Amino acid sequence: MELIPIEAIPNQKFNVQLAGKTYNISINTRRELTFLSISVGDTPLVSGRICLPNKKIEIPHYKFSGVLFWHCQDNETPFYKKFGVLHKLYYATSEEWSEAVNGA
Repeated sequence: MELIPIEAIPNQKFNVQLAGKTYNISINTRRELTFLSISVGDTPLVSGRICLPNKKIEIPHYKFSGVLFWHCQDNETPFYKKFGVLHKLYYATSEEWSEAVNGA
């Protein structure tokens, strides 16, 4: 698994290299909810997906290899004031995600 570095600010855009591809990630906060968009170049994969604690972000598998998910130690909805401390964004391969979910 790979920790994706994010800042404790409400709205941010950055590029990240995952599984050999460069992805553009946008994180936005609206009304104390966090939303994530991800694209490759100008091709959006998901747009404005709500972020939930300890759940994967649903991205069609034919568009994205692996899993993005928020690990929230306090089980609260991801919120920018806790980014990098209690709320962290991770990338995992499909195998790593399966092992984590199944307790292997």
